[in-house]
Amino acid sequence: MSIKTVKHLVLIPIGPDTSHEYAHDTIDSIRHYTDPDRRIILIDDRRKDDRFKIEGNDIDLIVNTHESGKEGKLHATINQGVIHALRHYRFEVMLRMDDDALIIGERPEDDAIERFCERPNVGQLGSFRLTCMGYQRDASWAAGQLNKEMYPVANSDVGGSEIINELARQLRKIYSEAVSYGYVDGESCIGCATYYSYECLKQLVDKKLIDIPILGKSRLAEDHIMGLLVKAAGMEIEEFEQGGDPLCLDWLNLPCAPPEILSRGKKITHTVKRWQEMDQQSIRTFFRQQRDLD
Repeated sequence: MSIKTVKHLVLIPIGPDTSHEYAHDTIDSIRHYTDPDRRIILIDDRRKDDRFKIEGNDIDLIVNTHESGKEGKLHATINQGVIHALRHYRFEVMLRMDDDALIIGERPEDDAIERFCERPNVGQLGSFRLTCMGYQRDASWAAGQLNKEMYPVANSDVGGSEIINELARQLRKIYSEAVSYGYVDGESCIGCATYYSYECLKQLVDKKLIDIPILGKSRLAEDHIMGLLVKAAGMEIEEFEQGGDPLCLDWLNLPCAPPEILSRGKKITHTVKRWQEMDQQSIRTFFRQQRDLD
């Protein structure tokens, strides 16, 4: 199998509730602002009768073969894209982003490549311990859930007892390795937009930390699982949202008003679903108009 060399990859799961229009808008933002020496890997997580359709020589479209869902199920879905990426491409960085995130500034991949070159021990860049607004992120829920799953009680509702016990064994094994590299319980970059170095993803595969089926039964979010795995691979995680860094992310809303995000020089934002009175359509329209001005 021939391996193609590209500068960067973008990996996006296309969720079952995402409109085709909005997913295409996110892809348009990638094509507009990033270096064309790239591949966009889309994992179609939609119904069989509503498969995602898109054309372009820069697209790899993969149909999800795992059970759809969130949490550990989404982690299993993302793994398909990571394995595909490493089998087919040699690249410098991979951006894993959600379909409700947007690229809003020129070549954020260059910022990531520069940081990884400066700090080769760093494997993941993202919104880690601090938000772009300077608030401390709370890892307590993930830490508590990890502890519950590593040491399950009799009435656990994760699944049958064999599943519970196997998940617990696997998590304890990974956790032990992660702690030896300085892992702090529950800490991770939020998964809506986060960069991985090629070396980090390769280490995950080489150490057999990718495609562990039992992790699909976890109720930890996909990003919590990846934070644990990155540390178990011996790689560091670093902030990429402070000062002049390109990310401006939050879960339920935009972190601040769209014009302020641009005035801060940010290049990737999430979630474009809402900001105060603005809905997703109006937010996407605002950023699309900015693209049209470039």
